[in-house]
Amino acid sequence: MKINRKSFLKALAFAGGGTMGLMTSPAPWHLTRDLARWTQNWPWVPAPAQGKPSQVNSICGMCSGGCGIIVRKVDERMVRVEGNKRHPVNRGFICPIGISSLQMVYGPARVRQPLRRAGSRGEGKWEELSWEEAIAEFADSIKKRRSAAQSHAIACFTNSADGTTNELLDRFLKAIGSRNLVKLDSGKDARAALMKVMQGIDALPAYDFEGADFLLSFGCSLLEGWGTCGRMYGAVDSWYRERARPVELVQIESNFSTTASKAAKWIPIAPGTEAALAMGIAHVMISEGSYDQAFVSKHCFGFEDWKDDAGKMHRGFKSLVLGEYSPPAVEKITGVSVKDIEMLGHRFAVSEHPLAVGGGGRGDHFNGIYELMAIHSLNALAGNINKTGGVLVKSSVPLNPLPDVLMDEEAARGYAAGALDGTGKGSSLAAALPGVNDAALQLLIVHESNPLYSLPEQQLAARLFEKIPYIVSLSSYMDESAAHADLVLPLSTRLERWDDQLAAPELQYAVYNLNRPVVAPLYTTRSAGDIVIETAKKLGGTIAESFRWANMQEVLRERAHGLFESGRGVIDSPDLHAIEGDAQFGEPSYSSFSEMWDKLQQQNCWFDTAYNYGDLRNILKTPSGKFEFYSRTLQSMFGIEDDEKYMPHYEKPDNQPKGFDVAIMTEDMLLMGDDGKGTPPFLMKQLDENVLKENDLFVQINPITAMYHDLAEGDRVVLESPAAKVHVRLHLYEGVREGVVLIRLGFGHTAFDKFLRGKGVNAKRLLVVKKDSITGLPLWRITPGKIVKT
Repeated sequence: MKINRKSFLKALAFAGGGTMGLMTSPAPWHLTRDLARWTQNWPWVPAPAQGKPSQVNSICGMCSGGCGIIVRKVDERMVRVEGNKRHPVNRGFICPIGISSLQMVYGPARVRQPLRRAGSRGEGKWEELSWEEAIAEFADSIKKRRSAAQSHAIACFTNSADGTTNELLDRFLKAIGSRNLVKLDSGKDARAALMKVMQGIDALPAYDFEGADFLLSFGCSLLEGWGTCGRMYGAVDSWYRERARPVELVQIESNFSTTASKAAKWIPIAPGTEAALAMGIAHVMISEGSYDQAFVSKHCFGFEDWKDDAGKMHRGFKSLVLGEYSPPAVEKITGVSVKDIEMLGHRFAVSEHPLAVGGGGRGDHFNGIYELMAIHSLNALAGNINKTGGVLVKSSVPLNPLPDVLMDEEAARGYAAGALDGTGKGSSLAAALPGVNDAALQLLIVHESNPLYSLPEQQLAARLFEKIPYIVSLSSYMDESAAHADLVLPLSTRLERWDDQLAAPELQYAVYNLNRPVVAPLYTTRSAGDIVIETAKKLGGTIAESFRWANMQEVLRERAHGLFESGRGVIDSPDLHAIEGDAQFGEPSYSSFSEMWDKLQQQNCWFDTAYNYGDLRNILKTPSGKFEFYSRTLQSMFGIEDDEKYMPHYEKPDNQPKGFDVAIMTEDMLLMGDDGKGTPPFLMKQLDENVLKENDLFVQINPITAMYHDLAEGDRVVLESPAAKVHVRLHLYEGVREGVVLIRLGFGHTAFDKFLRGKGVNAKRLLVVKKDSITGLPLWRITPGKIVKT
């Protein structure tokens, strides 16, 4: 049999059909891996000689989810990655990017030793350095700014991961005299803000997908990368394999996505109207009295109209919903029929464990905090807060905190100056950039992220990369940001270094992942932790005194003492199915810290399933001490006399600019990385020809939209927004709402290697970004556009 890409896809379609098993089983991705081996003969592909086989537990580093993996080796060559069935996050499930992760270790985009820019920025001319020279230059660039009283003008842009490396970077900046540690925006930021304004806590919400029986997903790409991929695959798999009656998933979004294709029902909503639909569903529950009246009466504030201490009456959530969000009114806004709105309200009310989740795409596509508040209000109406199958709170990991930072006079001065975004503390670069004067930022450290590619403010990011006097990149790959840096300090990949991670931010129980090297670094690379420690010692004084550790391994070992001292949690369990429900594990299976540390290095994961279901004391800390439909937290922040501003509601979008008659929306793809890290080359070979043909990216539009614009399948067009123009081709698809142009994320790289570079266009170039009026987070789900045939 002749095996090629097309015959493989036909075989896959025959074997998998349209069943849920195709998406949740790792088998298709194993076949994908094997196909790539059969059909490619690239010189950098590992071809190990005969040797001793072995396998090592590790953690996937391709996203911040923290899935457990097993790496198979032949002697010291890694040859295969598969999911670890004993890891509590993914339990053996793993996404195709994770399976293909070895290609990013052995691939041609790796930076192999320190580099200094030798030509113009972005020209690609480099001078090779030793590590001693590179650390000296890095330290000298910091000394120069501190000598000029510019320590507050040093910033670090890093990824969104929660772990010790980012803690060390923050510590490093503080010891220098800067508050400007800025993390890549993610869905976590919006969800954290939601918990603050409605529940009064500084914590992330967790979602018991495994325990839910009716799930309303407002655009969440549950099968395309939302949350932690491996965990979501396992949850969806359990809905169909371990239950007598599958979970009823309703997908609410404008396009017929992979998740929508696997749902019990798809609701093709008008773009940007999710808040109105959630309020309409609330109307059905309230008007029929089918909400959890006992929970609302006892544990919620602002549901009924209320009187403040001064005797002034305020409108409550119930009055707002019943007065403005009847199903007929919501139908006019959303395009969702009255029948469907009423059905959703009935089903949500009668289900034992209903769950509503927002934050479209991979969690960062939303139209403002009010949308997320409206969706979360449904969970409160159902009384499904801190209950099995409902919205929970992420448990903390009891790591030892790092000791206090020592600060000299310049550090104290710079730190007191506040952050460059004017908040007094670093937040997100997307929020900070508009407030950063061109001359304010003197030195930028870019750590394991790629803002020049991934930020939605592409034009602003490009301008800053031109203006900033000195840029240092800590990256494993020659990505766009590294290519425009002055100094590149190459990082070992996660499989080559000591590192850690607080895993699965949307999972309720505490999970701590420890990475130890699976193989020695292939090239002259180091971990970011080791680079920071060595640079601090080079700078001397209080900065060196704040970094007394010899290396990253020593830091991790010190922090892990907290796990042992807590007296809870386990390193390994023979029965991960016991995690479900209220089951908890017994005493830890180690008697000393040394024994625990040895086990942690072998198993890579500590976790604690203890959770106080039903206990509301520590998760409702609002001014009223209750779940707040009317947010007193927001009221105390703004103090304006407009009750609606403190409650969930639908905000009408701005009028489209003249001449822009379509809505540009982005789509996440399971095969494509969109965080700037790039995509494994083999996965590019799995893209269909109506996604990418040679170097042309296809956008999707409805045939009716095409007819009105006199366009046909395959046409070459210019897609324009107020921010930019790009050249693309058209694919007509009935699964996209009329008036929407759907463009995929993850394409249009100008760096990395020849397998990724120059393929399609970067959708984020088109985006018009607004700021949420409450959180300041970027809003870029919908951008006005127009489309013209070339």
